Order: sequence, then C-alpha cells, then structure tokens
Amino acid sequence: MERATTILDDAPALALPLSRLLSGICEKGEVVTGREGSILQQIREQPDRFRVIPDRLGPWNRWPERRVDFRDQSTQVRDASDPWIVTASAPKPRFGTEGRFVRTVQETIQAWGWSVDVGSQVAIARWICAHQEGEQAVARTDSI
Repeated sequence: MERATTILDDAPALALPLSRLLSGICEKGEVVTGREGSILQQIREQPDRFRVIPDRLGPWNRWPERRVDFRDQSTQVRDASDPWIVTASAPKPRFGTEGRFVRTVQETIQAWGWSVDVGSQVAIARWICAHQEGEQAVARTDSI
C-alpha cells in the first residue's frame, strides 16, 4: 500500500483510476497480475487513507466492454468498471505562483473526491471530468 500511496501522491490531481494505479505499481517492480482484486480490497480496507469512487453505477456497472488489440487482431472482452482511487495525503508543498495554483487544484479535486456522492452517477461523472481538467491544468503548469 505504500507504493500506491507514493504513486497517488505523485499524481497531478492526487487521484487515479485503478488501472493507472496498478500500472504505476507494476512499473515500480511489483507483480500485480492476478492480484488486482486483492489490491482493490486492501485499498477499500483503509478508508482513512483512500477513497474509492466507482466510475459506473446501476445495472451497467459490469457491462462488458469490447477492446481490440491491434497487435494480434483479436477482440478482448473485459469488465469496463474502473474505480477511481483518491488519496487522503496532503499535497506536496509547492512554491511560487504556479506552485500555489497546482496545490489549489490538487486540494480542490481531492476535497471534492472525498465528498462526492458515490450514489449519484451525475456527481461522479462531474468529478471525473473535473479531475481530467485539473490534470490537464497541472500538466500545462509543469511545462511552463
């Protein structure tokens, strides 16, 4: 869980979809294949450190999604549900005008993520959209 915390703390808006978090854990050298469910369960068991936000609600939550792998020309069917994980860690200190802006964006997206109504698909969709816009704003600031 320490690797997950580190990856989320380095994320531009302090939250990531589970698939991106698992990719980051894998890049750090830990094996995640076959352990995705147990990692998510470990995250759920620490509600003081992480908040899990579903990306879909209702009967279509487990609706399969078709993906084409262009390398081998086969169609793969997978569960399209990819919950978002928000960290409770405070944003890293940043200085200067850009730093204050980035920290404000991070704190705003993080606070909204911790208070979003996980029973409302509209609230979740708005938060995901705000997260993506915040991530883009932070990326633009880092490139300046």
